[in-house]
Amino acid sequence: MSVEHILTEIVNRPLMITPAKLEVILSILNRRSEQAIAPDFSALMHMNSLSGQEVKAEARPINQVSEALIAVIPVLGSMVARNHGYGEGDGSGLRSYRSLFSDINAAARDPEIGGILLDMDTFGGMSAGCERLTRFLAEVNAVKPVYAVVDLNAYSAGYSIAAACSKIILSDQTAGVGSIGCIAIHCDISGANEKEGLNYTVVTFGAKKDQFSPLRPLAKNEHSDLQKSVSVHGMRFAETVAELRNMKLADVLATEAGAYSGQQAIDIGLADEIASFDETVAMLADDIKTRKKTSFTSTFQSKGENDMPEPMSTKDRIAALLTAEDGPQALADLGYISAAVATGNLEAAVKTATDKAEQQHQQAIAVAEVCQLGQASLDQTVTMLKENFTPEQARESIQQLRANSSKAAAIKSTTTVFTNEGKHPLITACEALKK
Repeated sequence: MSVEHILTEIVNRPLMITPAKLEVILSILNRRSEQAIAPDFSALMHMNSLSGQEVKAEARPINQVSEALIAVIPVLGSMVARNHGYGEGDGSGLRSYRSLFSDINAAARDPEIGGILLDMDTFGGMSAGCERLTRFLAEVNAVKPVYAVVDLNAYSAGYSIAAACSKIILSDQTAGVGSIGCIAIHCDISGANEKEGLNYTVVTFGAKKDQFSPLRPLAKNEHSDLQKSVSVHGMRFAETVAELRNMKLADVLATEAGAYSGQQAIDIGLADEIASFDETVAMLADDIKTRKKTSFTSTFQSKGENDMPEPMSTKDRIAALLTAEDGPQALADLGYISAAVATGNLEAAVKTATDKAEQQHQQAIAVAEVCQLGQASLDQTVTMLKENFTPEQARESIQQLRANSSKAAAIKSTTTVFTNEGKHPLITACEALKK
């Protein structure tokens, strides 16, 4: 992979990485590039780890703790959406979200694995692809416990991944987490080109086709657009952490993308406790024992390395719930299904359904008989049957209909002694006959 190709993944893109790590990456790339990129990160030092240096932990292979039914998955190095041209274990220092998803997905679907342990040492990386992986990991954690052991760093994009786990365990007091923020850089090489006597002419179709071009200074509106993109990614990151760690958004934002380690990280709410790797394994093993056994085949379908997941649908969530040992009983407690169905007693369930159908049938016959005796019309009878009237309700309705009918048929005389100029009606009738 060329240096230029790597730079396209770094420059003018929102990154979830510590400034110190980004500075290290740029310094390495600058050794192989004709145009050096050396932004001043002095104002962002509070976002780095306490030492400001990268400390690497030894990698542990996946499934090392298989005898405890725990899959150990390494999350080491710089996080990228795709690993273009470099292998995961060749010392490239890269870990792609897609390959990490593949490892987690395989462990989630393996019925022999009861829990997942993320062995973390990363300073973060690209923003693109991180949230999707984080959301997927949260779905896995909902049905199979996932722990993150931070040995020794889990910053920015790395912390986003850790936040989706049941617990975040720090390996010791120096282990660090946080850097909940976003950063982007723009490289302006127009000054260097001018010194070299180089003059570029850019012809475009579309007003924003050359947006963020390194061949000229960043325009005011471009700076605004880049800042908006960084702010959107950063806020989504903070909201995700607040949701998954059950924290107030204001408290997450109050960290100001700072890096925290040891007890301070625990006090803030960014980590849960300090324990060794072996102690973390023991805690996860205990967690597995206390959880109900769940089948994951229907929840996590087989996907390839290049397939990123979509959020689980309501249908998938219900399917996952029904596979849980206590899932049907939970639905019965909420009144969605009968207790007989929940306990798997099909004979009792059939009997209950049959008895209910017979009861409804007998009620319909009784209502029809009441309607017949009360001389209700066919339309009135059908209406009562459709609305599941009881015989008592049908009887009351027919009586009311009869009362209304009697009132409508009553004859009221408006003839009084004062009619026809005060003459009695009989006199008026006789006079009419005489004529």
